[in-house]
Amino acid sequence: MRHVAFFKWAILVFIFITLIYTVISCTKEKIIIYRPFTNAVELVSPPSGSVYETVQPFTWESLNDVRSYQLQVSRDAIFSDLVFTRTLEDTTYTHTSNLLKRNYYWRVRAKNDDDVWGDWSDATVWTFRISDGTEEPDIVELVSPPNNDLTYTELPDLLWEQLDDAIGYQVNISTNSTFTNIVVDENITDTVFQSDQTMDDDLYYWRVRAKNEDYEWGDWSDAMVWSFTINTSVDYLVLKSTISTYGIAQDVFVVEEGPDSVIAYIADGASGLTIVNVTDPENPVMMGNMDHPDGDFGTTTWKVPGDEIVYMADLDGKIAALDIRFPLDIYSFRNISLGFDQNVTDIAGTVFQDTIYIAATRRNFSRREIGFYQIVYRSTIPGHGDLYSVHPRGLPADGKGACFDSLTMTIEYYEADRESTYYEQQDCLFAFAGASQAGLFWYNLSQTHGFHGADTLLLYDPRFIGSADTPYDALKLKARNGFVYVADDRSGLQIFDLPDTIPAFDHGDSYEVAPVLIADINTSGRTKDVHLIGNYCYLADANGGLKIIDVSDPYNPVFLDAYTTPYAYGVFATEDYIYICDRDIGLMIFENGDLIN
Repeated sequence: MRHVAFFKWAILVFIFITLIYTVISCTKEKIIIYRPFTNAVELVSPPSGSVYETVQPFTWESLNDVRSYQLQVSRDAIFSDLVFTRTLEDTTYTHTSNLLKRNYYWRVRAKNDDDVWGDWSDATVWTFRISDGTEEPDIVELVSPPNNDLTYTELPDLLWEQLDDAIGYQVNISTNSTFTNIVVDENITDTVFQSDQTMDDDLYYWRVRAKNEDYEWGDWSDAMVWSFTINTSVDYLVLKSTISTYGIAQDVFVVEEGPDSVIAYIADGASGLTIVNVTDPENPVMMGNMDHPDGDFGTTTWKVPGDEIVYMADLDGKIAALDIRFPLDIYSFRNISLGFDQNVTDIAGTVFQDTIYIAATRRNFSRREIGFYQIVYRSTIPGHGDLYSVHPRGLPADGKGACFDSLTMTIEYYEADRESTYYEQQDCLFAFAGASQAGLFWYNLSQTHGFHGADTLLLYDPRFIGSADTPYDALKLKARNGFVYVADDRSGLQIFDLPDTIPAFDHGDSYEVAPVLIADINTSGRTKDVHLIGNYCYLADANGGLKIIDVSDPYNPVFLDAYTTPYAYGVFATEDYIYICDRDIGLMIFENGDLIN
């Protein structure tokens, strides 16, 4: 009996051990080690950039130890709009269905025996086009907002280049780059689009395509599309006061005339010059208006502190030099129009060697130019038309803005006798012109050189140095410390860096030196004017109102603050206050000290 009992216990122990082993075996994780597979397929045909009337067979090089291949054909380079996907064991594929006339992108990848996919055939992919040889719409070129832009409006303007054969355009805005979540899909005939629906703060992608007279659509504007970010989360500025003007305020120049006297001189459109006492910014006081009989439409003002003359760009009134001694007298013999040039759009002034110099731009069907005026007329001398001189330089488009800047520059001289060059550091006076769609133009005014014993002062012979195009219309501009800030209408603020070396005026191999675009910042409106104080740039942004940009690093401008006004035309700023000329309101005064101090 003992043997039987022992046998039974042995059987039970065996069964128990077997069960434990089985459970442990079943709970072990099965580990499979796959071989790495990163080989990319090499495409063969159709070659990249090829054009065919019908779709051609797709072929690629074979790889060792491959179980299958995957072929993809898409309407875009990011393969968000696939035409078809095929998994194949062969290295060739013939598509039996017709494809529409357009560009296509294709790629292939391979799977090895371990079911691991390799890399796609090419990082930049190959493209081919189906075409019957007839004319098709070109690809639209996007302009603004620039790619990866940060904008500050719920309704940004989209702008692109016009195509000659286009009768219409389709605009898409999406919250993803694959355009599977389109928030705006519109067909228009213009090259500027603003959505009528408010968009939330977010990252957006946009693209445009054109339709020709045969009602055929071209390709979308860009294979990788463009993006912009909307951010309206700003702390709005504090408005201190407003005051209506006699006309439609265009521009303001604020001067501290004494310890307790701050005066705003306003170019007031058809009403000429308006003068406002802004010593108490919360209670501005109207001092008077002067609409000269020869005047037309005041656009810009400039004045030397303490002087008794205000200079104003007055369109067909030319440059108006106005005596602002009280009581104001529009018929004073000291009020004169300088120059013979009509359609004066902007002026900038500077004092050099105790003489006033003014740069003035003009627009005219026959003459578009920037003129450099040497103003001999002073407040102590009765005014006469022959007491000034002007040195004009032609522009390829309408002159819209002017400014001066003084810089220490390296001058490259040409030594004719030795056929070599040498360099000198010189303090130079420069002028800049905004020439609407032609962009930014740069002139040297004060370089001197003792070549052959004769010094040359270029104020009397302005020398063109170089130019740079802007995306839209270069309007007002300011220059400082080797950088030029351009109000470029629909394209916002454009910032240019000036090279540190320029050729001498008598250089044997003279060459142009172009300013270099280093940054831009799109805005919600149409940027009309720009002003600089310290590390900050102030913009009159039309329907976008007032904008403030931190330009302490001009290569990386940062949006700071905004205040929406009906339509801001001009801006002037001091360390304490900001002055805006608004079409509908007049003069608006904002507090500035808390922002920049």
